[in-house]
Amino acid sequence: MSSSIPASAVDKQPTRIAGVPQRRRGLARLPVLVRRHALSAAGLVLVVGLVGITLAAPLLASYDPLAMSSGTRFARPGGAHLLGTDQFGRDILSRILYGTRISLGVGMGSVVLALVVGMVLGSLAAMREGALDSVIMRTMDVLFAFPAILLALALIAVLGSTARNVLLAIGLVYIPIFARTVRAAVLTIKYREFVDAAWALGRSGPSTYVTHILPNALTPILVQATLSMSTAILAEAALSFLGVGAQPPTPSWGGMLSESRAFMEVAPWTAVFPGVAIMLAVLSFNLLGDGIRDYLDPRVRTL
Repeated sequence: MSSSIPASAVDKQPTRIAGVPQRRRGLARLPVLVRRHALSAAGLVLVVGLVGITLAAPLLASYDPLAMSSGTRFARPGGAHLLGTDQFGRDILSRILYGTRISLGVGMGSVVLALVVGMVLGSLAAMREGALDSVIMRTMDVLFAFPAILLALALIAVLGSTARNVLLAIGLVYIPIFARTVRAAVLTIKYREFVDAAWALGRSGPSTYVTHILPNALTPILVQATLSMSTAILAEAALSFLGVGAQPPTPSWGGMLSESRAFMEVAPWTAVFPGVAIMLAVLSFNLLGDGIRDYLDPRVRTL
């Protein structure tokens, strides 16, 4: 009499291959992800913290960032003013907190603008190809040939020196980067077998793009968007440092660095702390971008 194993029991047995680690699922992956990608997790924490500061700046700031006090000029860090004061007696910590709004607002706004326009242009170039592809990409090449900061300066000279115009200038400068990234990603997916199958089943072009091509092309686009945030923050700080960004007395990190140049020997903290804020913001988005790339890349991901 032969013994048999019920089919239901066989179906429940997990398939394991010797020597190949099993993928963890759900929340069980979280501790391993944090341990293997500690720097990326730190970047995510910093980004969340920056967003929180942007939203809660009025609650976190102990002083009005625009309030001047002749009696507290160049106060050293500590005591009532944790990070000291500047040449007008303004609290540096409060100005850095409010400056986060300018840096992150301009950075995120410009990246979103560049991402939306770049995705439209890059997708049209990749899907239609031919003459339209040549016209769009040659235009992007012309824009890409100019140094980003010089092109942004030229645009601001035409539009005017305001935070909104800085956002538009940086966004327009970054459009070629996203257009080329999206075009390359779409072309990579466009000729895959599952896309050919969708065409063979009679799916329309827009439907195939939305349901099959775009979801599989998002990885490089998301990584590029995250990494572009760091360069957008640097660009905004550079433009404000040159005096064409947010205008005084509006607090901005680049503007604070520019104002502190003449007082470096007397009060170095007026330049050190805004510089540290820029460094942490740029570092956080770079770390987060690296983590997103590793997580979404199947050749790297092992969890």
